[in-house]
This record gives sequence, C-alpha cells and structure tokens, in this order.
Amino acid sequence: MFQTLIDNAALAAKAVADTQHLPPDAEGLRAHAADFPATVAPQLAAMAEAVGAFARTATETTQALKPQIDAWSAGQGQAREAIVSGISHLVERLSGAMASNQAAFATLARYRDQVLVDQRLVAQISRDLAARIAALLAQLDHARDEAETQRKRLDILRMIPFPLPWIVAEIANLIKSGHTLEQELSQLQQQQAELQGQAAATAGGMNAVQGFAGQLDILENATQNLITFTSTAQGNMMQMMQALTGGAGSTVPAVVAAYVATLAAEAGSIQHYLSDG
Repeated sequence: MFQTLIDNAALAAKAVADTQHLPPDAEGLRAHAADFPATVAPQLAAMAEAVGAFARTATETTQALKPQIDAWSAGQGQAREAIVSGISHLVERLSGAMASNQAAFATLARYRDQVLVDQRLVAQISRDLAARIAALLAQLDHARDEAETQRKRLDILRMIPFPLPWIVAEIANLIKSGHTLEQELSQLQQQQAELQGQAAATAGGMNAVQGFAGQLDILENATQNLITFTSTAQGNMMQMMQALTGGAGSTVPAVVAAYVATLAAEAGSIQHYLSDG
C-alpha cells in the first residue's frame, strides 16, 4: 500500500511537469515536480523497506523466542540470555529504521512545503490573470460602445441630403476614427485571446499542483503512521528489556511473553500496512 501511495504521488508530480504553456513565473513548478521521483520517492521507498525489514525480522524473532520463554518459565535460566540477545538485536535494527523514518519524513515535509508555495504562486497568478482579463473586457466593452456610437452618428450624417463642408469633414473624421477603433478592438481581442490562453494553462497547472499537494498530504499521513507504529514497537521493546534485565520472580517470563506477543502483533500490523493498507 505504501509503495502505491508513492507511485500515486509520482504520477501527480508528472501531471504537474507535463502541464503545457505555464506562465513564465510558474515554470519553476516543473523543476520542483521533477524533484519528487528523483530525490523524495527513493528516500521514502528506502524508509519503507527498512521498516518492512524490521517487521519481518521481528516476526521471525518473536516466533523463535517462544520456546526460549517456555524454557525460561520451566526454570532454564540460560534461556533468558538468548531472549535478551534476540531483543537487543531487534532494538538495534529498529533504531536504524526509525532514523530512516525521521529523515524521510523531514524530507517529505520540506518538499510538501515547497509544493504548497507553488500552489499559492499559481493561485496568485490565476487571480492576477483574472483581474487583467476583467479589465480588458471592460476596455473591449467601452471600445465597442464607442464604435457603435460612431457608427450610428455616421449613418445619421450620411442620411443628410446636403453635403455641407462640416458634414463631409465630420464623416471623414468618423471614418478615420472608426478605423483606429477597429485596430484597437482587434488588438484588445488578441490580448484577450492570449490572456485567456494563459489563464487556461494556469488553471491546468493549478489543478495539477492541487492534485499533487493532495497526494503528498496522504503520503505524509502514511509516513507519520509508520513513525507511530515503529515508536510504539520501540516503547514495547524498551519495557521488555527492563523486565528482562531488572525483573525477578516467577511472573517475569509471563510478562515478557506478553510483550513478545504484543511485538509480534505490532510487526504484523506494520507488514499489513506496508503491503495491503
């Protein structure tokens, strides 16, 4: 299951990297997205492997310790040393896995912060483009209204049967002004098309980076769960070692047996979480 979460995040990162025609200010998203499969995903996969290896070893060790605990309960004191040795080995193994856990989680958290910055950047670019498009549409409406007003005045002047000099001059001015307005409208419409294209690309980028951030959220929660699982197992083993090295009396083997059973269940839970979820 955990590898599936990594793979899902990698696909979401690819969607960000493949977004077409991002605005120049947002081009950094591609490089940031490429960092996930190159640096973050391998560290997470290695962390999961370390945790899984510990869980498998813990399962094998707890199975091997059961006859030793039975022998200890029957009065064979030397069995206690074998149990201490087995648990000590697991503690060392878990220490390495937990260090890998913490390092991977720190890397993922820093990376997710960068993606959130990207998300805010694209959202701001989108808002800026929307404001520019709105202002441009207002200009277009004004230019169209002015062109329509001039057209109506020109129609009226052309209906006057007497071509007085001022009428001829006014018609010439309106025709010239109309050509200027047509050019202005054409330029504004071209700008509108360009801005709407940028807005569409930015929207695609925003959707992609939002989806990526969502996958990273899920992955971060899963990584935190693995840290919790391993921390709980570590606490259990520390208590077990205290019972083994400091406890005395006929009830100690039963106490240690309970700790071993709990550790076996925890190891099974970790393996299940990593494989099936």
